[in-house]
Amino acid sequence: SSPSSSSSSPAGPSARSRHSAVLYDVDHSVLIFGGDSDGRGRGCLNDLWSFNITTQSWTLLSPNSTSSAVPSPRYGHYMTVYKGSVIIYAGTNYVGSTSAFSRARFTDMWSFNMSSLAWTLLSGSPRPWSSVMDYT
Repeated sequence: SSPSSSSSSPAGPSARSRHSAVLYDVDHSVLIFGGDSDGRGRGCLNDLWSFNITTQSWTLLSPNSTSSAVPSPRYGHYMTVYKGSVIIYAGTNYVGSTSAFSRARFTDMWSFNMSSLAWTLLSGSPRPWSSVMDYT
């Protein structure tokens, strides 16, 4: 069955790069998660969109109100579909002030259940670890 959501928009998601996309066969849609909105890794996103191939329409899939945990904004992550859920793993973000950014890499795995519209942390810490080159 098609997922319900809180927002439908013909315009769809904002422009982005380094996002992930998968085909969700259940309702003939393409799902897009996260990415980078400024091309430099400093405008990371954590939104999940569905493009229905049949109706040619975009829907923002928002977590239900009882789900408080969501993945941190990221780009360069992995994404797949497994048994009615979207799974994302890892990714990168930048942290810090505008004058002193450092790269942060994630090692967490999240599941978004397409029926209940809820994110669940499956493994790892939702906090990023810094790359070796960022240590002082």
